[in-house]
Amino acid sequence: MNWKYTDETSLVVARTTLSGSGISCLVSTEKVQKWIALGNTPDPYVPPAITTVPIVFEDFQDRFTTQEFDAVTDFVYETDTVTGKPKRKTLIQGMSKAIALNSIDLLGVKTIAFMGALVSGSVITEGRKDIILTP
Repeated sequence: MNWKYTDETSLVVARTTLSGSGISCLVSTEKVQKWIALGNTPDPYVPPAITTVPIVFEDFQDRFTTQEFDAVTDFVYETDTVTGKPKRKTLIQGMSKAIALNSIDLLGVKTIAFMGALVSGSVITEGRKDIILTP
């Protein structure tokens, strides 16, 4: 089986064995160097295709129940009782930007992080997060 670079650094290679299990190691490992010395070359790294699934904000909001979205709003805009300042400024900024742009990328890093914060804050469950983010 051929070795394949795992990223653009070309430091690590991986392959699937005949039994179907996967292994990875540094390209400098003796077994890989012997394989290369026999005239072999690891397959190049091919970055995964970047996939985006943009939807309008209202469609994103409609994926939540009314109770869930009320809880999201309360969580995002919660203020510190002592200072009166927002506890989650980054979430407010992200939500405000999504509303202004009228767009959410269901597979975007920021969307996934936002939804992860909602799960961590016990606003929604992991299962609901998965359902809401399903394209």
